[in-house]
Amino acid sequence: MARKVSQCSKNLLGATTYTRIKSVVETARLRGEDPVAVLMALRR
Repeated sequence: MARKVSQCSKNLLGATTYTRIKSVVETARLRGEDPVAVLMALRR
């Protein structure tokens, strides 16, 4: 239960948002990039 709530998957929007962010973070890590920097660049 705590894992489900912590991943914002109580509704479809939260689950979709979590999945997209997680995908960007993992891709950045695989490329050797800073995940936070990548997310901040996408935010601009």
